[in-house]
Formats: sequence, structure tokens, C-alpha cells
Amino acid sequence: MTAITIVVGDLTSIVDESVQFYFNIMTKGTILEDAILRFKRIAPEFVCTDCGHLFTGRSIGIRCPDCGGKSIVADKGQEFYIESVEVDDGAD
Repeated sequence: MTAITIVVGDLTSIVDESVQFYFNIMTKGTILEDAILRFKRIAPEFVCTDCGHLFTGRSIGIRCPDCGGKSIVADKGQEFYIESVEVDDGAD
């Protein structure tokens, strides 16, 4: 079995099913044709640049729950990368 784990942040517009759809098209007839894609979603986290408070929440209309500041930077949730690749070495 071959499996690929992909990390996707919830603040991205990436849809797991779309990635899977195009992966299936691109790998047809290759050694990856039967590979399994595993998606690991990352919840958003934000940092208030006014007070340094780290918190989770939604990105629209967000304010710091500590100081009420509007100067917020996403710390997590924008990821999109391959975390791991498992390959079958044929040694069963």
C-alpha cells in the first residue's frame, strides 16, 4: 500500500475532495494510481499583535478575546503540504 498524508489548514480554500479528484486523474496509469490520500486538517489559531495573546476562532470579524484588539495575525490554519509518504517495499 502507498499512502500520502497531506496537511491542509482550515483557512485555505482547499477542498479535500477536489484534491482527491485531481490526484486520481493525474496518477492514472502510474505507480501512484492506487495510492491513498489522507488529509490532516489544521484548525486556525491567531495571535494578537497588540497583546500577544494566542487563541482560536474564525477569521471574519475577529477580535482578540483578551484585549479586544483588531490587529490579528493567523498563526496556524494556512498550511498546505505533504507531511508523509508511505511506500510498499514489496517485502511481505
